Amino acid sequence: MARGGPDVAETRARLLDAARRLFAERGFEDVTVREICREAGANLALVNYYFGDKLGLYLEVVNQAIASIPTLGLQRAAEFLAAMNVPAEIAVRTLVYPHRRRAN
Repeated sequence: MARGGPDVAETRARLLDAARRLFAERGFEDVTVREICREAGANLALVNYYFGDKLGLYLEVVNQAIASIPTLGLQRAAEFLAAMNVPAEIAVRTLVYPHRRRAN
């Protein structure tokens, strides 16, 4: 697999799709990286390579959800954030100020 080629983007997308679905179904705590990788058909080490760790993957899923708020609509965005077990304070801040990012 060539670095940066279409396989890389496809594998990363599969990991994000699997993580999005599993986190939405069961929440962050009840999903393992192994389950995500099995669902995505990807090597376990790729989560660390692309996202740093499980939390980094989760944050990318949440950031993508935040970025999609303008196209999802407020109600669907709120439902998605709730399904992802995003804390209420962060969900409200995200929905009220979708274009502001907190400095880390």
